[in-house]
Amino acid sequence: MELLEYIEALYPSLQALQKDYEKYAAKDFQDRVQALCLWLNITKDLNQKLRIMGTVLGIKNLSDIGWPVFEIPSPRPSKGNEPEYEGDDTEGELKELESSTDESEEEQISDPGIPEIRQPVDNSFDIQSQDCISKKLERLESEDDSIGWGAPDCTTEAGFSRHCLTSIYRPFVDKALKQMGLRKLILRLHKLMDGSLQRARIALVKNDRPVEFSEFPDPMWGSDYVQLSRTPPSSEQKCSAVSWEELKAMDLPSFEPAFLVLCRVLLNVIHECLKLRLEQRPAGEPSLLSIKQLVRECKEVLKGGLLMKQYYQFMLQEVLEDLEKPDCNIDAFEEDLHKMLMVYFDYMRSWIQMLQQLPQASHSLKNLLEEEWNFTKEITHYIRGGEAQAGKLFCDIAGMLLKSTGSFLEFGLQESCAEFWTSADDSSASDEIRRSVIEISRALKELFHEARERASKALGFAKMLRKDLEIAAEFRLSAPVRDLLDVLKLKQYVKVQIPGLENLQVFVPDTLAEEKSIILQLLNAAAGKDCSKDSDDVLIDAYLLLTKHGDRARDSEDSWGTWETQPVKVVPQVETVDTLRSMQVDNLLLVVMQSAHLTIQRKAFQQSIEGLMTLCQEQTSSQPVIAKALQQLKNDALELCNRISNAIDRVDHMFTSEFDAEVDESESVTLQQYYREAMIQGYNFGFEYHKEVVRLMSGEFRQKIGDKYISFARKWMNYVLTKCESGRGTRPRWATQGFDFLQAIEPAFISALPEDDFLSLQALMNECIGHVIGKPHSPVTAIHRNSPRPMKVPRCHSDPPNPHLIIPTPEGFRYLVLV
Repeated sequence: MELLEYIEALYPSLQALQKDYEKYAAKDFQDRVQALCLWLNITKDLNQKLRIMGTVLGIKNLSDIGWPVFEIPSPRPSKGNEPEYEGDDTEGELKELESSTDESEEEQISDPGIPEIRQPVDNSFDIQSQDCISKKLERLESEDDSIGWGAPDCTTEAGFSRHCLTSIYRPFVDKALKQMGLRKLILRLHKLMDGSLQRARIALVKNDRPVEFSEFPDPMWGSDYVQLSRTPPSSEQKCSAVSWEELKAMDLPSFEPAFLVLCRVLLNVIHECLKLRLEQRPAGEPSLLSIKQLVRECKEVLKGGLLMKQYYQFMLQEVLEDLEKPDCNIDAFEEDLHKMLMVYFDYMRSWIQMLQQLPQASHSLKNLLEEEWNFTKEITHYIRGGEAQAGKLFCDIAGMLLKSTGSFLEFGLQESCAEFWTSADDSSASDEIRRSVIEISRALKELFHEARERASKALGFAKMLRKDLEIAAEFRLSAPVRDLLDVLKLKQYVKVQIPGLENLQVFVPDTLAEEKSIILQLLNAAAGKDCSKDSDDVLIDAYLLLTKHGDRARDSEDSWGTWETQPVKVVPQVETVDTLRSMQVDNLLLVVMQSAHLTIQRKAFQQSIEGLMTLCQEQTSSQPVIAKALQQLKNDALELCNRISNAIDRVDHMFTSEFDAEVDESESVTLQQYYREAMIQGYNFGFEYHKEVVRLMSGEFRQKIGDKYISFARKWMNYVLTKCESGRGTRPRWATQGFDFLQAIEPAFISALPEDDFLSLQALMNECIGHVIGKPHSPVTAIHRNSPRPMKVPRCHSDPPNPHLIIPTPEGFRYLVLV
């Protein structure tokens, strides 16, 4: 190139040179010149960035760690197609990064920018120097396979031991995290390296059209964590006449090793950040004041780690044919990323337990859970094994909240009962007893109110988990495989083929045969990724059938292999393939993207294959670990129904066992009002909880909650008949929620009752309704009142009935229940 520039300088213009030498004007010669210019520019650029990173990291001799650094003359521009290098910005970034190290070599780099102008021609062109450079490049190319930028754990060979350790980054990482934090560190490194890496990647991509970074599945970019610059390639870069084939045809030493090293350096720096955070984990249990900061740091490291992992995978995606080869293996990085996720889960569990110990634990608890769940859904799909563990963790947390609500209720009642009996034993005066009853009643109402708020938050979060996780229905094969395949062929289903997952059988309706993007979304949903945001415009009838045959089903392998129709081949994300490979699928799953679409698709599929499949679970998760955790969560929700009912019984027993014996009859009337207020508060809490918990249940749990629902309705009606006097022709306000609760009994609950239970329930309802409403002119004694709360001005018997008040009759109520 120097000799060519020397010759060009002898002519006043390039046209004059072309007239004397026709070969110089030939297109193939110009293409080779441009290819050589591109190779020189990129090689020099990457070489300079390697030296910059060596200085930033404080590494004096780069060759000792296997970095491909060499001397090369300054490059020349390739027809101005290369964008101008932001030398000033890079120098600023370099100074900020260098300030994070203790090295004193900052003055060694005067200008990290790449001069993109023609250099003065040296008339004494040194052929020997050029040969020396060529020999160095050839030696570098021959040592391509021995460069040690592989995974940090590849210490099996002695020659690799010095290259594979990430400890060389520790001083820089430790100082940088203290001075600027992980967020700014990633931004600095990205701004320093991304331009050079993107130019090198475009030149190394094997196909003609460079893939935009935004086309790579990547939810982390554009998040609120970091806003990395994603400037699209310029038109000159897109339309570059230099292709990979031309560079390869010129037999130039590849700059791919330097490109791979720089990509790996960025990943290793963040890997060292992961290791540092794991090693600096505080010993013992954190306090409530510090755990919030620890959770925030874990989330920051997880986001940063995933960000650089996806950046690394994107850079190598179309450059290397095999990302699993040792030099590109990131198993150690994945393992530490998974460890950090487990640390985050431990902190989350401890944090929720601490918050549950606070007196007002219900405040903002649900918002916190939703925020952390949304974050977890966003990241766990890209961490090996993260989906199942995240789903199980948050199901356990929701169950823990329900259990702690029951414990809170029982402990509060125990304290109230102890205080009540203590005051009753110590006091004989009626004024003291009255004051004690009023205080206990007020405390019980506050207790039921706080328990209601806690249960509402926990149950709302549990329902959200069910909506996000229960996207599948499970069927058991009750006929030969061949019969099922014949029906699927008749219904025009299409088989989906996934490379590397031959034992996984996937079928979709023929309407999705051309919609590969929807098939990929369905596979992601089956693997645990949250696709609800991506499926707004997806057809409701988008679903897939998934089953897997293992070693114990070898006799049926030939049956599954009898499918003759041409399959649809798709290549999901690496994380999706890994999850599908490790999933345990014993039966056939019908998977959708949104749980709201599952019932329609399940019923339609049942009708189409009637007699061939038996429904096992009408709504479950595609992953057995999560499905089991959801079942335990529903059991915890049912258990809280029992604890609420027991709490009401304890309040009733507390006020009635020795209540009447302690006070005279006239004082008992007033105290009964406070007793009934506490009972009504407890029953209203039970009404709301039972009605909401029904929406959490599915399958066999629907019948269980139906039994508890009717049992609680019987309890309330018996209480009303025994402890409340008859009404006067209108429905009292305190009975509104109870009547609404009775009217909300689902027909399926009623139809499941035996005949005798149904008749007794019907009679009890009619009696209760008649008792609560009463007759317009029923006598009212001075002792009993219609409302639990004392009224200063009782309603006169001669008042006309309210025309706007709907009074359900026993016959009309029975009609509503039976329908």
